[in-house]
Parts: sequence; structure tokens; C-alpha cells
Amino acid sequence: MLAWNTDDFTVQLGRALVDVEAKGDLRRLQNVVVAESAKAGDAALLAAVRIRLLLWQRDYQAAEQSLSMYPGRDFVERGYITPREFFTGLILRGRGDATNAHTAFLAARERAAATVSERPDDAKALMILAEIDARLGRKAEAIREAEAASALLPLKKDAFDGADILARVAGVLGQVGETSQAFELLEQVTNMPGAPSLTRPCYGRLKLDEVWDPLRGDPRLEQLLASLEPSTAK
Repeated sequence: MLAWNTDDFTVQLGRALVDVEAKGDLRRLQNVVVAESAKAGDAALLAAVRIRLLLWQRDYQAAEQSLSMYPGRDFVERGYITPREFFTGLILRGRGDATNAHTAFLAARERAAATVSERPDDAKALMILAEIDARLGRKAEAIREAEAASALLPLKKDAFDGADILARVAGVLGQVGETSQAFELLEQVTNMPGAPSLTRPCYGRLKLDEVWDPLRGDPRLEQLLASLEPSTAK
């Protein structure tokens, strides 16, 4: 009989992400990323989660410090290779430095485009490029790349990653101002069953993630959040 090691970083992270997704509660995750078990976990995963946590908290100064200590050029999460400059752009934009944020996103785009050039049939690489183009205001390119990524990895081919791709497409649409289409996809994806992931939209992520900021204030987002809110939070 197999038994879970509750002191394992990956197990603790999984439990913490359930709290984030279901309730928008970051407390367990805050404890996990500084716990002793985190030192024995995957360093790249820990760095990515820590920076994402700080972005959820809108603590851009701490996020910048955490990013500066990360030695890698990319963040790799379940096959998504994100240039570190993308996170630099998010942090600078969050701090109100639009000019330098744009420069960082351009640097991220150059590297992401090179990856797509090497791997044109990689849906996740295309999706990262779409997300960067959305932050740059390149609406047509972002939508085209996001739709191409979804075509390469549809739900019928991969129910789990296909759903994550659709969620990211919704995020791109929201970022470029196509809110009605974004909400249509959000309704579809939030009703799909699935294990916790770093991209799947749910109550906690819709409430916390900056990708959905362009939709805030729209009654449709408030209605969606209310429909997903756990009874214990009401």
C-alpha cells in the first residue's frame, strides 16, 4: 500500500494550491514556500511558485528581489517555457513603469519567437508567445498565435493540457480587449473537471491573477466569481 509523504514539498504544494484555487487563500502556500521541505524540492518549480505567489499578492518589490536571485534564463512549468524577462515585464508594469515593462516584454518576445521558430508545432511555445504579444498590445498576432496553439493541442487530443491552453486563450482575449469571447471560454473551461494546475481558471485564480485584471469591474466576472465561490467563503 502506497502512503503519501506529507513532508514532501510536492505534496505540500499540491495541498496549498487546492486552497488557492478553491478559496483564494494564500496562507498555506506562503508557509510551504519557506518551509524546510522546500529546500529539498525542485528549485525551478519553487522559484516559479514563489514569484507567482508574490505577483498574486501584488508585492512587486519582493517579486523583483526573488526574480533577481533566480539563476535560470527561463521558467519551465509543465512544458511551458517562459523567458524570465516576461516576469520582469509583469513586475515593472505592476510598479507603474510602463516604458521599461514594454522593453522587458520585447526581450521576452524575441526569445519566445526564437523558440517557436525552432519548434513551430509546439502548442505551449506558441501560447507563451501569444501571452507576451498580448502584453505588448499586438492584438492580431496574439489572437492568431493563441488560436493556433489551441488547434495544435485541442481538448479531444489532450483533455488536461488542452483545457489549460483554452484557459490561456481566454486570458489572451481578455488582455487584448475581446472580453465577450474571453468570458465565453471562461464559462467553458471553469465547468471542466481537472486537478489543480498553475493556469486553470477557478475561483482563486480568477480572484488573484493579474491576467484577469482587464475583466475586473465587469459584472460577468463578478457573477462568475459568485458562482464559483465556496460556501465557506460566503
